[in-house]
Amino acid sequence: MPRPVATLPQPVLQTSGGFLGCYCRNTDGSNHDDRSRAGPHKRTRSHAPPGAVPRRRFHHEDWQRTGENGQWGWGSEIIPLFDPAKIHVYNEAHGGRSSRSYIEEGLWDKILDRLQPGDFILLQFGHNDSSNSQNYPDRTTITGVGDEIMHIGVGVSNKVVHTYGWYLREYVRDAKAKGATIIICSPVPRNVFIKGKIKRGFDGYAQWAADAAKASSALFIDLNTIAANHYDALGQEKTANLFSDYQHTKKAGARLNAESVVEGLKQLKDCPLANDLAPTPVATTLVR
Repeated sequence: MPRPVATLPQPVLQTSGGFLGCYCRNTDGSNHDDRSRAGPHKRTRSHAPPGAVPRRRFHHEDWQRTGENGQWGWGSEIIPLFDPAKIHVYNEAHGGRSSRSYIEEGLWDKILDRLQPGDFILLQFGHNDSSNSQNYPDRTTITGVGDEIMHIGVGVSNKVVHTYGWYLREYVRDAKAKGATIIICSPVPRNVFIKGKIKRGFDGYAQWAADAAKASSALFIDLNTIAANHYDALGQEKTANLFSDYQHTKKAGARLNAESVVEGLKQLKDCPLANDLAPTPVATTLVR
């Protein structure tokens, strides 16, 4: 029986984002390959103190380019929240990517080539799945979590497009095949307030992320809700100061989102990442 075919969502906005992930590995003191590479997408790496032997390695990729045009993703800001003597944090931002285009461009394959048993991957997509942009004209996915497909192009140019949830499940499947574990995060909120409250749910993507995590038996952090709670506590005026536009956060906003990720990690059961947080509390942007 053929799969049902669906239409892609209409382009309604231009966004800048990409893949988000982290890896955590038990180590024996051996060095891991350096993921800091030259090029337009600079990757940020944290280092353990001289002489220290990290017990794990933790790599992180962000959905925004770090600091470009005043736009910061939380991958850079989560680095100091972990103990560098226990964990190495890498930020490998690739702006403008969706759950689909990150795979189609071969970026995910590069990570799979380095992935080892025991790694953890923290995954966030959604900001770019709903629309194309001038710089990224072919990245949209079908809304939802089903097995619907759509063919784009003809002949050798033909592409099969799947749903947002389908792509998330593929990441989980690939990671499990490597002996790694994915923690799926729902997308952080945009700077959109309705009647004094920040808009939640990210137009359905937050729930679809949760559904994909459940269907694939992946861990899940409801980052959309955790961050939204803190933005509501700050209020619309103060929240606006944390964004460079309606979608992209400044450094302080990225820090709030990073702290929200840590908050979510602490709520997970049987996840060791919370044991590798920085021993001394650092200045926070969260409302207490």
